[in-house]
Amino acid sequence: MHGGGSNGKIKSDKKAARMKTDKHSQPQIKNGDIPLTTIGMLTLCKSDFDYVNEFHTDKEYYKMSLGIAYANPSESTLRMRLDTIGRQ
Repeated sequence: MHGGGSNGKIKSDKKAARMKTDKHSQPQIKNGDIPLTTIGMLTLCKSDFDYVNEFHTDKEYYKMSLGIAYANPSESTLRMRLDTIGRQ
């Protein structure tokens, strides 16, 4: 992924990372990783939330290629966090 930053990330992940959200499941998943995961899925033409489960087959590859901090979100975490981020 090549966005606007010097590290190849996109601006929306930085904005999402700064957002304060209520306590949530999978606290190791940073809010900034949610847009990166979503864009990664869309780049692969995968628009349904359940396709994020494919990212768990090779966790390190997707973690490195998407530039996410700690781990790939689960389907439910991705869905809930996108909803939370979208409301802010």
